[in-house]
Amino acid sequence: MAASLEKGSEHPIGKSIVAFAVDKGAALSDPKEFKAHSGFGVAGQVLGQNLRLGKPGWFDTLLTDVSQQVASLQNEGKTVMVLAGEFGALGILSVSDVLKPDSKQAIASLQQEGLRTIMLTGDNLQTARADFSKFKEPN
Repeated sequence: MAASLEKGSEHPIGKSIVAFAVDKGAALSDPKEFKAHSGFGVAGQVLGQNLRLGKPGWFDTLLTDVSQQVASLQNEGKTVMVLAGEFGALGILSVSDVLKPDSKQAIASLQQEGLRTIMLTGDNLQTARADFSKFKEPN
């Protein structure tokens, strides 16, 4: 259902969800009344069900049953999305970034050139901290 909804998305994470589902052989439907809500997620109809998929903060009142799972995944540094129907959460998806082997060296090179590097992200604070910690050298 999530991958079917994401078929309408142009977001890289949405495209990854669709590609993963296709790779696993899932039969996907085309979403109807698809709408992207910038910074929050996507909404539309899949097989007659009104669905939303997006960041947990978009679903404040619908997450009582899954809030602990969401927090746990975020604390692991994962980007968490909730799939919700009209009556509550239907599922949770989580994704995480893979650090490219040469990323640390690329940032170190920029810093050696006197450039200040910063990380901008649309993720939650826990995920940003987990991603940032990948660039720190262990003590």
